[in-house]
Amino acid sequence: MDQIVALHRKDLESLKVAHNPNSWTADRIDMLGGHLENELLDTNWRSAEPIVRFNNDFFEFTARKFDSQHPKLADVFDTERLFHQKPQPKAQKAGHVQIDFVQKDEASGKDLTAAMLDMTIEHLEKALSDGYRYGDIAILCRKKADAKALANELNARQIPLVSADSLSLEFSDPVKWIVTVMQVLQRPDHKMLRYELLYLFHRVVQGIFPDDELTGKLHAVAESDITSVYDYLTAAGYPLDPYALGQLNPYELAERLTAQFGLFRQAEHNPFLFRFLDEVLAFNQKRSGHLSDFLLYWESVRQKISVEGNARNAVSIQTIHKAKGLEFPVVIIPFANWRAEPINDSTIWLDLTSVRTDKLTHENGTGQLARLMSAPANTTNKLRGTPKAIAAQYEEELTRTFLENMNLLYVAFTRPTDRLYVISEAKDFSKGAQNTISHWLYAFLRDSDVARNCGCNWQEGVYRYPISLCNEAVSRQNEDGVLDEIVLDEVVSGHRGQDLQLRRQADRVFDIATFERTRERDRKLCAALSLIKGPESIDKALRQLISEGLVRKAESDELKQSLLAIIEHPTLSTLFDASLRIDTDRSILSRRRMHGAPHRVVHYPDGHIVLVQYESVPTADAPDDYSPVDSLRYFTNLYRDMGYPEVEGRLVYLAAEPQVVKVS
Repeated sequence: MDQIVALHRKDLESLKVAHNPNSWTADRIDMLGGHLENELLDTNWRSAEPIVRFNNDFFEFTARKFDSQHPKLADVFDTERLFHQKPQPKAQKAGHVQIDFVQKDEASGKDLTAAMLDMTIEHLEKALSDGYRYGDIAILCRKKADAKALANELNARQIPLVSADSLSLEFSDPVKWIVTVMQVLQRPDHKMLRYELLYLFHRVVQGIFPDDELTGKLHAVAESDITSVYDYLTAAGYPLDPYALGQLNPYELAERLTAQFGLFRQAEHNPFLFRFLDEVLAFNQKRSGHLSDFLLYWESVRQKISVEGNARNAVSIQTIHKAKGLEFPVVIIPFANWRAEPINDSTIWLDLTSVRTDKLTHENGTGQLARLMSAPANTTNKLRGTPKAIAAQYEEELTRTFLENMNLLYVAFTRPTDRLYVISEAKDFSKGAQNTISHWLYAFLRDSDVARNCGCNWQEGVYRYPISLCNEAVSRQNEDGVLDEIVLDEVVSGHRGQDLQLRRQADRVFDIATFERTRERDRKLCAALSLIKGPESIDKALRQLISEGLVRKAESDELKQSLLAIIEHPTLSTLFDASLRIDTDRSILSRRRMHGAPHRVVHYPDGHIVLVQYESVPTADAPDDYSPVDSLRYFTNLYRDMGYPEVEGRLVYLAAEPQVVKVS
């Protein structure tokens, strides 16, 4: 980075000092004088406009927030905003940027990693349902460990994937089963290994996840003795002869167990098994034929051995470093919560030449005095209490690490063309260090004008922020960073209590055939319901509609009461569960034509779906040829044709007290 900055500034002297002024490299640097020409590459040819705009706003805000603490930030994220990018002339106007926060759930036992994985899968499934292919989606991680956890989760769900960081064999259950049998043969007295063998037998061989009752039974067998374990397997139809197996070398043993327990029948695990057998065979031929030797070897390498994903139309899982220069329509960045400062066990080499103390002098083997000129030290804040020259080196390390993480995040955020999902950690931000990616995102949502104008500013208890859904008339800025100005020569308005509000989507309020207001309240309710997953999102939906000009602030309380009456209706309340998959106003494409869409489609985990249609209460002048019941029944039949076995409908009349009609 220093070299790029120095060349950009034509500051060759600092480069020569860094490379030793008397070195051959310094001579080469001297030859560059007079041959450097700056060219500003300020156009993003990859991303949609909302993604480019978000990156400009986010990194400008973060850099200015911390540049007094880390002045070197201005070398890259400059105050002149030259690092800002412009969208290409033909860039897509539509794009999506969303920031989510998740946390561990101690009540359910779900840790942070599980919450990150669940949210990642949710975004992946949303992209697929919107028409993207597996090959259009990339998941980028800071650490290889996170990438491996994701790869194994996707593999367990049989989602095709290709991973530059591969799939670790240590997470494969069939491989665990074989290794556990080997370990029990070596250590038959080890109770925990005996229990693990029985547990994995049910999971891997029989495909059963033991419940509490079965777990208790397995524990009792394992506590008994090794003979009871073998008797248990024999009773299940899988007899094992420990003496005969003990005569086999590691490869023969692995092959025998694979065949005897039918492990190859689980096709999705075959790549792991073949890779494991290759590793055992190589060890057998080159090193040793003893089982104990192989188990020691496996313990040292199990985290390093993996199988490559090779599917073509597959989700790409990569570290951010390896994603440099690439692009994907949809990018998901989970685990965006890492620290932007040196970790405590990292090492910094300190230059001690300017430190004057006898303690750095020692007598060498020839009796001469020698001086310690440099030394390694852990990068902890204790270095702030050292002499000024040492403390300055520590502060320099902090700044460089901070800037490195800014650059890394910039790489990640600029990979998508259409959609960017960032998943971070929700915690008490009033405590703890600010140098985490989670805190950067939180601070942007809490303090930036962009988030405030969007109606996406931070709110306690709200963990989903769709930044790109901002009102463009409010949030878009011109090239000089000034809000676009709209001059109105004459305004004809209503009474003073109303605000002037403009909106292009007239069909949400007006009958676009006659441009007369028709059932205005009902249309506003429909617009709000399309944004609501559950009761907790009512206020946010109303704020968005107010910012869009669709709803006046004075009428929001009345609309909220009407929305609560619908959402809390006894026959509708279960359809507003935020944990379920919910589609709103999604059109249906068949081989013949594009159909309309029901207002709400609720998917239950067992495959059962419910379609919801909102209708105004019929009036005397309603057309005779339109039947809301027939319309909803048409959609239920369409969904059955799509392969959904259980489909039912709910017709909701938007009266003061909602009326619900079931349609089968």
